[in-house]
Amino acid sequence: MQPYDEPQLPDLSQFFKSLKENRRTLFLLGLGAIVVLIAMNSWFQVQADEEAVVLRLGVPTGETHGPGLHGRVPIVDQVFKANVKKVHQLEFGFRTTRADIRSEFDESGYQNEALMLTGDLALVAVQWTVFYKIADTADYLFKVRDVEETIRDVSEAVMRTLVGDRSNDEVMTKHRAEIAQRAEEAMQRDLDLCDSGIHIERVALRQVEPPAAAQEAFNKVNEARAKRQQMIEHAERGRVEAVELAKGRRNAMIAEARGHKDLTVETARGEALRFVRILEKYQLSPEITRRWLYFETMEKVLSRAERKVLLTDGGEGTLKLLPLADLTGASRRGGK
Repeated sequence: MQPYDEPQLPDLSQFFKSLKENRRTLFLLGLGAIVVLIAMNSWFQVQADEEAVVLRLGVPTGETHGPGLHGRVPIVDQVFKANVKKVHQLEFGFRTTRADIRSEFDESGYQNEALMLTGDLALVAVQWTVFYKIADTADYLFKVRDVEETIRDVSEAVMRTLVGDRSNDEVMTKHRAEIAQRAEEAMQRDLDLCDSGIHIERVALRQVEPPAAAQEAFNKVNEARAKRQQMIEHAERGRVEAVELAKGRRNAMIAEARGHKDLTVETARGEALRFVRILEKYQLSPEITRRWLYFETMEKVLSRAERKVLLTDGGEGTLKLLPLADLTGASRRGGK
């Protein structure tokens, strides 16, 4: 058997003697390490899309540091950063499970966010997205405990108020753009009141529709509305056609009346001019003018008479003329 060797304890006196001999070197190494550690913690880097705020003994210094290398007091200062270039988004009534050319969405479990009551006491499911950026880094980091939850609460309260002030038809069709615009303004106002440091970029309504249980009834209502609109448009076209036809007849009657008026006026002017000329001739030669007027009048009268009788001088005898008008009329009838 091998003899048992007892373990030898280290010689502590030798160890301390060695430390004593090298204490200057050890001191310099420790001092160097401390200097390096302080130097490493005296600077901090801010990325291109970030801003940083420094707390000195737990109190903000009041400065916001942009991209680059900045100094700080080690141990005393704390640095907090936030991405101020990124546009963040919060979704309500749904969540995006995959953002791609064909994005996928999950709507299950978020009905409580989407279901709202309109002004005419109808249920409607509203899905919307809030896009925002960090406008004030210090307020965003230190003024509000949970900024995202605050934005959610404010956005949901504002949207429910706006939907509740409008009818179901207005929310689903006419006033969607107006609701989004007013929601953006109201949210920004409320978030500014609590110094959230958030700027709302825009509010987008993704989908506004009736709940799934009421979808069939809503489709029937839409079909009835479409038929009603078709009937209204048909009646409107008939009204326009009737009005245009009446206007055409009116314009024709006006044109005919104006033509008759112009004809009457011109005829009257011609007769007046003719009378003036006859008067001038009468003044030059009264006897001849009287005879001419007499013959002209007799020509008109006799041309209308069917039977003509001539009286001899003194009325002793008469002579009946041949009824040329009858013959002419008979010949015309025979020709037909």
